[in-house]
Amino acid sequence: MWIMLNNATLSIVAHRTMPGHLLVRSRSELDINLIFPEADVMEDVRADYRFRAVIPRATVGSTILAELMSIDYDNFKNSVKDDKRHDLYLDIWQVYWDFGWRTPNPVTDEVGRLCAAVFDGDEEEEVAGMFDYRDPI
Repeated sequence: MWIMLNNATLSIVAHRTMPGHLLVRSRSELDINLIFPEADVMEDVRADYRFRAVIPRATVGSTILAELMSIDYDNFKNSVKDDKRHDLYLDIWQVYWDFGWRTPNPVTDEVGRLCAAVFDGDEEEEVAGMFDYRDPI
């Protein structure tokens, strides 16, 4: 699970041999220390996430819940103060935006199919084209 807070970015996965623990990973040691100050952060220069900490599931859960409950902003991107992190998140936002437009919309797709079924020939294509999944209803 990727967790993108306005001051830290974490990747959290199950620990392979310790079922009661999670592996909290990041590309920044500071990010783990900021959210889990008691964590023993290890470094592995060969890993894709260079920094990691083994933390009990309950601790991770309660800490992330506290972060969730402390949200006081109405726009996440604007709450990110660090310029480098903001730019990273903006890039991710753009990719996710593009993904959303490529994902079929069952509502508009079905409306287009129903309307197109009423017409024959050229009119069918014209009506179906009116319901591009990029257009909000």
